[in-house]
Amino acid sequence: MSKDEPEETSARSEPSAPALAAVLAASAVCGWLVFSHLVLRDDTPLWDELAHALQGALIAHDLRELDWTALLLDTYTQVYWPPLHSWALAGVFLVAGESLAVARVVSVLAYVLLAPTLFLTGRTVAPRHSVLAGSIAAALALTSPGLIISAAQSMLELPGLLALSASTLVYSWLESHPEASPRAHILLGLGAVLTFLVKSNYGVLLVIVIVLAKLIEVDFRIRRLATKQNLYAALPLAVFSVVWFAYPPKVMWTWNMLVNSSWGGEEARGFSGLLYFPRAIVNFSGSHWMAVVLWAGLIFAWQARRRPGIAFLAMLPLVLLLIGTFHHTKIPRHILPIFPPLFVLVGMGVAEGGRSFDPAEATARWRPLVCSRE
Repeated sequence: MSKDEPEETSARSEPSAPALAAVLAASAVCGWLVFSHLVLRDDTPLWDELAHALQGALIAHDLRELDWTALLLDTYTQVYWPPLHSWALAGVFLVAGESLAVARVVSVLAYVLLAPTLFLTGRTVAPRHSVLAGSIAAALALTSPGLIISAAQSMLELPGLLALSASTLVYSWLESHPEASPRAHILLGLGAVLTFLVKSNYGVLLVIVIVLAKLIEVDFRIRRLATKQNLYAALPLAVFSVVWFAYPPKVMWTWNMLVNSSWGGEEARGFSGLLYFPRAIVNFSGSHWMAVVLWAGLIFAWQARRRPGIAFLAMLPLVLLLIGTFHHTKIPRHILPIFPPLFVLVGMGVAEGGRSFDPAEATARWRPLVCSRE
């Protein structure tokens, strides 16, 4: 992939430390605004928020009592909602006490960390214009209505998006650095495990897209997947699967959670169900025009499809939309993983399109047409 466009991938990246510091500062400010204006002013919890807080309080109790057997049992039996979020909640409960506002801090922190993660991803896939591409991706994340709403809730979405985006960053970096040690690919497998333990359906989506991207890379010649890099990436997933599914009924519980559980009213059925998630995308985008701008990221991706990591970023939203459209469970927030990769692709496209625009060249092209009409 990188051989086709060596001038793109080998270009020296712009200095990005000051820009990253600015993104971190902006993220902190936005996080404080979300906490002070949304979290503290809304003390009415959603049903799911209470359920998550209860799991976190249970883990916190086990840690206070140093009851390791109960801790392992309460962790291992979490299937519908994986355990890492409850562990994070337990951590903030032990530090700041148990309350709804404290529980929501986990999502606020994930929101704060998501923007710099996308900045680094944009820097990786657009090395020539890394600062601008990453900054646009980060700005889109910080101002996204869907992400701001979720950041003020003690739910799995923002921590899950952070884990998914961190794994995307790892994948993009590995693709952009083919000289990296095969053992470095263990990080990709660990990222998939981490994402699954935060939000299972995000983890499954990540693994599906990774496998598809690898298959496309080898022209669907499965035997060519047997490389050291892929074996190291698969190792954490294999070890985790053996341990996590050691109790056989857990396999069926997970299957029921991912496939057999049905949520959504009549609007999620029939022909209207095909338009369910496109409408949710528009709502979370803030407007029809913003949704169009975000999907334009796929056009940029097609133009740069041979560049490392770009096909992977494009497949994430497409695969999710395809699965979500035909899955019988439809909840608007399930479409949120579409947004981070689109933010990165739009940032890349705008940065490279804007920097390559030459006013003098454009004037020279249009002048003959204007003169002929006169």
